[in-house]
Amino acid sequence: MRKIWVALALICIVVGLGGLIFTGFDFIYNTGETEYSKKWTFEPGQLNALDIKSDYRVRVEFVQSPDHTNFIEVRGKASEEVAGKVEKAAIAGTELRLDLKNEWKLELRFLNFSGIGEQVVTVSLADGAILDTLRADTGSNRLTIDRARVKNASLVTSSGGLRIDGLTADDIQLASSSGSIRGEKIAGNITVKGSSGKIWIEQSEGAARIHSTSGNVTLTQERVSETDVRANSGSVRITVPRDFAGVYDVQTGSGSKNVPESKGQTDEVVKVRTSSGSVRIVPS
Repeated sequence: MRKIWVALALICIVVGLGGLIFTGFDFIYNTGETEYSKKWTFEPGQLNALDIKSDYRVRVEFVQSPDHTNFIEVRGKASEEVAGKVEKAAIAGTELRLDLKNEWKLELRFLNFSGIGEQVVTVSLADGAILDTLRADTGSNRLTIDRARVKNASLVTSSGGLRIDGLTADDIQLASSSGSIRGEKIAGNITVKGSSGKIWIEQSEGAARIHSTSGNVTLTQERVSETDVRANSGSVRITVPRDFAGVYDVQTGSGSKNVPESKGQTDEVVKVRTSSGSVRIVPS
């Protein structure tokens, strides 16, 4: 009988820890949620940067303006505190900051799912308009980017997943501690940093610098570009364009490697370093 009680206690502990992990160790005091929506219109040059910080899942979608006006709209369901912050937000100094974070309290609500609703940010730009900067940090919640076109992008999560379906920028910074990073149709020079989550980048056009601690890395390049991938214990798979004629610079510790012979006809380099992970490079 005692063993049964011990087993039940362990199950309760595991379920509790699972709930905490799922909600990102949610110590947020939830006073109820409310639907909200707000729209900001702006003239060319009035807004250059969009900064988002959130305790909730966020989807940022870029669309073509239907009426040749520029606007940003945010909508969703969140705490009254967050809805109030959104209502007060205004464009200041060519920047719009969206604070979708709740104040932290010392009270723990077990299995509180208040932070899992998705907030949608729509960026509608007229022909030729482009933002200088897009910054977003959603902590332990998922961040999704759709069809974004900016000059610089910095997208960060801690344990939440990062999903990108279309992103064009001169400089792209992606980072996640334990969440996975998955992106496709990415045009621009990209730097990716991950710890234990998988990194999967497909249809990449531009130089790629990727550093992973223990997660696997998959990279598919659409055109010949400089590549530098470092992974400690994760495996690496890279698909290069068939016309790549540069050099493969690959070193592994205890992992295996399957790499084509370098042609050495151009200056482009695909550089890969792993400690215990395997490396496989294949032409498209």
